[in-house]
Amino acid sequence: AVKPAKQTWKAREVIRNGGFEYGTAAWAMKGGLQAVAAESGRAGDDKDLGAGVEVTSVFSTSGFLSQMLHLPDKLTGGTLKLDWRLASKGQNPTLQQLTFAIGSFNQQAQFEPAAAIESVNANNFPGWEWQKIEHKLSAEELKSVNTMLGDKRQLVLIASISGDALRLDADNVSLKVDGEFTPPATPSFVAY
Repeated sequence: AVKPAKQTWKAREVIRNGGFEYGTAAWAMKGGLQAVAAESGRAGDDKDLGAGVEVTSVFSTSGFLSQMLHLPDKLTGGTLKLDWRLASKGQNPTLQQLTFAIGSFNQQAQFEPAAAIESVNANNFPGWEWQKIEHKLSAEELKSVNTMLGDKRQLVLIASISGDALRLDADNVSLKVDGEFTPPATPSFVAY
């Protein structure tokens, strides 16, 4: 077999459709109600929200927005950027927990974080305005991600919310990574 050359990734974007210009393509969403902006770029108009996951006691008090990550074999750096906000969708909005993380689901379908990026609850709620996350993965987080990659686990970026009468909006999601990637070996014969 022909051994392909190792590739070095530098600030390679691994999030697809991070501005939700193509609706929810490449994203998995769960929630009572889901919304996608008619257009992205947030011209200040309320319809322009990226994508939203609404939690409500009527449908479901938990929801998430996630994307499977195609990462290099060995991650040496990464920066996650995203915009988010919470929107009140009822008389009595209640936030139990909002978490942004990179990690993997185990066999029991429990999420195990490799990088817990941000955690928001009623005590540290920042208000209703758009918030910006810009998180550079720490050495410890890179090590956890690489351990999961070494164990051949599928990693995801996930924003999960639990509460009532709230919608989580997210937009402009980006994860730029550095790392080393070796493509799979190809057979050395040519088929005619």
